[in-house]
Amino acid sequence: MDERVVQGLKYLFHSIDRDPVTIFVIVTGLTIGLYGSRLSKSLSTGVVLYLMYVLYIGGDFMEGRFLTTPFFMSLIIFAREVTTKSLAIALMIPVVALGSTSIHPNLLAGSSYSNTKIPDSGIADERGFYYQDFGLLTAKRNTFTPPQWHASDRKVEVICGRLGFNSIMKGPGMHYIDYCALADPLLARLPAKEKPHWRIGHFYRQLPTNYKESLEQGKNLLVDQKTARYWESIRTVTRGALFDKDRFVEIARLNFGLVEQPHREMYRTKNIPRSTYIPEITESDVKTIRAEGFPWNATGNIIFDSALDIALSNIENIKSIDVSLDNNDIYEFAGLRDDEWIFLATVGPRNTNGLARYKITLDSPVIGIKKIRVAAKSGDGMYSIGHLVVNAE
Repeated sequence: MDERVVQGLKYLFHSIDRDPVTIFVIVTGLTIGLYGSRLSKSLSTGVVLYLMYVLYIGGDFMEGRFLTTPFFMSLIIFAREVTTKSLAIALMIPVVALGSTSIHPNLLAGSSYSNTKIPDSGIADERGFYYQDFGLLTAKRNTFTPPQWHASDRKVEVICGRLGFNSIMKGPGMHYIDYCALADPLLARLPAKEKPHWRIGHFYRQLPTNYKESLEQGKNLLVDQKTARYWESIRTVTRGALFDKDRFVEIARLNFGLVEQPHREMYRTKNIPRSTYIPEITESDVKTIRAEGFPWNATGNIIFDSALDIALSNIENIKSIDVSLDNNDIYEFAGLRDDEWIFLATVGPRNTNGLARYKITLDSPVIGIKKIRVAAKSGDGMYSIGHLVVNAE
């Protein structure tokens, strides 16, 4: 069975466990509608098709969200078909009973409500996840303080999720590249990166090389020429003058499949470097040892796009490397000797939280190394290093 359909079934069973009232209303309304008027039959048919679609796409990561529409349609069916007092009372009894006995009835939830646990299914209580920070009952004086925008400070950052929160805080000078592709016209048309352990609603796209630099400079600097031409067409549609002839031409070309698409398999299975530019730091920048589980994005860690060069204070004969890296990625190490990069090791991923600490011992010393390169070969696009120490005693 398709993985998405299995996930879709998990979504429905999760709702039965967490919110039985919604499922009861949908099933009951659907059943009543099928025996009701022609309009009610049509509404019930629509609900069935909608639920089939929810199964097909794997549901959602927010519990109950995709069941709101069929729930509302079922209420309309009730309003049309429940015409006797006895039937209305008969329906009210299980609704009240299920609502009162559910695990976390909303009517009883107070300011202490919180649920930050994300189960293995990936389906979370998003209200509980954010309530302590953004709930009305937990609000403090500064919760509703208007943000101080600096519209002239144009910046480009890469994130997934919380686009609304972050955009309100940062203002119109911030351009967010959403690598989950909910708000990016190019990335939305690229396939998701193949990932064995995926979470519904979080299908990561790999950024084309130099995409961030292109947006920062307002130029098409993409390295892959197929992707560059494809994006140029999309840019004309999304950024061109509204009634410009060229814009309408590109709309037609895109919709009729006349624009050559990038190599989809490349973005799905290969590792695409985000930039041709590789930043360089010194080993003193990453000398403080980070323990296993230390937050991956904590102050002092170095977050990088694809690769990072670490200049050693002295030329070393590398025997071992003690390093901490974001846990759920694969990293490759290489050492620079003269003008040649020498492969050293590959590590990751590790099933933990935050940083994973690796103590690498090479089979034999690699002599004359003056620089170490850490390159992300696969992962979620969020790469960081906490510390790196060579030849630690």
